[in-house]
Amino acid sequence: MMSLRLCPNLASKCYTLAHVKLTHEEAVKYKDCPVIFNCERGFFFEPDENNEIKICNEFPGYTNLNENGESIPFYANEIPLEAAKDIRKYLKETMPELSEKPFVKTKICWITDSPDRELIITTHPDHGNLVIGSGDSGESFMIMPVIGKYIGKVVTEGNAGLSEEEQLAWRWRPETAAGRDDIGGRYGGSGHVTDLKSIKEWVSVENPEPHPLF
Repeated sequence: MMSLRLCPNLASKCYTLAHVKLTHEEAVKYKDCPVIFNCERGFFFEPDENNEIKICNEFPGYTNLNENGESIPFYANEIPLEAAKDIRKYLKETMPELSEKPFVKTKICWITDSPDRELIITTHPDHGNLVIGSGDSGESFMIMPVIGKYIGKVVTEGNAGLSEEEQLAWRWRPETAAGRDDIGGRYGGSGHVTDLKSIKEWVSVENPEPHPLF
């Protein structure tokens, strides 16, 4: 992972998700349901091929800070109890008949935020052989089919491989990190970014009773 000293524009944060399993009849009912997004609650997708619905709660995110103030990703099939409650609350408001179903998957999912939640695709100003394609800010699932060709242009041609408009939009811009609050215009949950090591109660599919992780 790149150091914050090398890339002050970027900050790693994680979000939480859970899956619930539907019966065949329930899956038919929700088939072709559009993605439902509430900026204070979260979003969910139609059932997948396993008749599972994925629900993500919306909130400013979690960090995992080290002694240098860098947020270091780690992965776990666990989510904070507070997140599990928020997911069930969103289910109760949108699909109440599913709100008490047991979770069949729980995960934390890491993203990299830029201060203005816009992409950074460029060569590093001090390290010309370092190409940065980051700052997805939680939107990789939407741009994944197309973004690779732009990163590939910078890898093979440098910044000149992008149009002037693209270079301006995706430029290196550390000035945007000055005074960043890391909330990034996100709502829901506690209303602020929380470090994972301060979370005392976690739950998972294997261990649904609240328990410590650290």
